[in-house]
Amino acid sequence: MRVRMMAAVLVLAAMVGLSAQAGLAGNWAFVMDSQMGQVTATVTFKLDGEKVSGDMKLPDGRVWPMTEASFKDGVVKFVVTRQRPDGSAMAYHMSGKLAGDDITGTATADMGGQTMELPWSMKRAK
Repeated sequence: MRVRMMAAVLVLAAMVGLSAQAGLAGNWAFVMDSQMGQVTATVTFKLDGEKVSGDMKLPDGRVWPMTEASFKDGVVKFVVTRQRPDGSAMAYHMSGKLAGDDITGTATADMGGQTMELPWSMKRAK
């Protein structure tokens, strides 16, 4: 009886983990307020087992591919890098917590030698 109960608990835990992973896949409406105004984008997450990939598409047509993407225990992390007008690159390290159809998080970037942190949110695109 104990063995069956333990097996049922393990199966349930595995199903919950897979459900959370599947809950990340798809398109998300991203919003972040910055010192240059509001940034909106469509973020697409793709899952292949435990591997996460995707990109961030801005309204002006720019696409920023994700690197260093991961999803574990309901926390998604990824890096997007944008080209600045002066030709240099700026990497945004994103980290957020999935809760149903919402993700809330923080973007961290180096801005002229100072670390900048900005809150952001995403809602699952319907």
